[in-house]
Amino acid sequence: MLMDFPGIMTPFANIAQAEVFLIFIDKAQVFGMKVRSVTGIEVVFHMHPREPKLVDTIHFINRDVLALRDVSFRFPEIKQAKAGSPDTYAYGSAILSAKGLLVRAAHANGPFDVELGNGVAQQSRNDLHSIWFDTWEVVQSRGAEQHVLFSHNATKVIAA
Repeated sequence: MLMDFPGIMTPFANIAQAEVFLIFIDKAQVFGMKVRSVTGIEVVFHMHPREPKLVDTIHFINRDVLALRDVSFRFPEIKQAKAGSPDTYAYGSAILSAKGLLVRAAHANGPFDVELGNGVAQQSRNDLHSIWFDTWEVVQSRGAEQHVLFSHNATKVIAA
């Protein structure tokens, strides 16, 4: 019998940088991505519906996670694009710039921008020539269909 699994269960330690995973912590569904700061410290980008944030890996050590396959990041409508940089504390804003696709995340040391293509997090910066969105989705391709796993909208919370 053929099975179409959404991913594979694996120890958190086996997750690659910039790989999206699912875990349950205290019965709460958590979508995350393993990232590394420019100083080399490994953290997790927690795609929280209200305030995406960087959290310490201590919460995930010695835990199994579902490493998701065929996951992509998309904008529901390009006409929702805004010019310039979002407010410094506009956590969850998706920023398109020459540096890549970034999402602004909260951290104890101030706002950070996470580059989704390579999983590198660095302190936020403004780029007057960027384009940004406050609405985006993480989707998974399963055959010919796309399933929304997670959505962020600055005006409302959407959990798929």
